[in-house]
Amino acid sequence: MSVDLPARIAAILHLAPILIDTETGVDGPREMQTRIMLVFDALAPTHEALRYSVELAQRMGARLVLLMLLTDDVAKRVRAGSGPSDRFEDEVEELLAACVEPARKAEVPVEWELRIGDPSSELMKFLAETRPVHTIVWGGDGEAVRRRERISKGHWFARMRDRVELPVVVPMPKT
Repeated sequence: MSVDLPARIAAILHLAPILIDTETGVDGPREMQTRIMLVFDALAPTHEALRYSVELAQRMGARLVLLMLLTDDVAKRVRAGSGPSDRFEDEVEELLAACVEPARKAEVPVEWELRIGDPSSELMKFLAETRPVHTIVWGGDGEAVRRRERISKGHWFARMRDRVELPVVVPMPKT
């Protein structure tokens, strides 16, 4: 069994997954689309974060994943204002459809998911349950996660950003 060592090293350095065929050895890099994840804990991401994540996904030829994280309290308030529970799902779909539109216009493949519960826990579960993500773009309040000196009492994402072993981008409005 012969293994093309330079090709294998090149694949590892480019972080391309490798399929191992026990019959023939290394089979080469597998096609896998890069995924950029836009995470937000409100009913919509910031304009800057949405624009940035769409542009980044477009430049990288990546798929954009929108992850809306709502606490139980926020979800209850939205549900109370929406009426029947099916109206809540419709309202969330409408909000996310507005977020999806810029990606579709830029011809960026997009998927989305709503998670309700503790945002830290839901983010970690999402990352564990889905295909790998290349970069996380924070789409919530940028100032809340930039206040590093108050990290122990700060925003949940400020505490989580160092726990995820991925690049995290916090787009801020241009002044």
